[in-house]
Amino acid sequence: MGVSAESAQGFLQLVSDRVSIDTVHPGISSRGELLVTNTGSAPVWLTRVATSCTCTDVDYDEEVVMPGDTLTLRVTYTTSRTMPGKVRQTIYINATGDNPRSVAFIEAELVGGG
Repeated sequence: MGVSAESAQGFLQLVSDRVSIDTVHPGISSRGELLVTNTGSAPVWLTRVATSCTCTDVDYDEEVVMPGDTLTLRVTYTTSRTMPGKVRQTIYINATGDNPRSVAFIEAELVGGG
């Protein structure tokens, strides 16, 4: 028995909820990837991708993720902060389907710049 169109739902699932960037230097962009998979039975549309800081940018090629497909979100982190230490920023992913909001984190070690 198949899934009816009325009950079909997409479900966007993070492959991992962390983007780990080993070392970040002030003023130099560091990049990582975040993967999301539609484990549901209907397409999922990304409605908004936001970050907790202007130092973090997320780019992706498609706004729709078909059932069984995985989408790569390219994450870029750039900071002018010079105080060394651990950095953690948040990525908010809003989408249609059964899981309308996902949260992921960028974690990095900032190396002082002077």
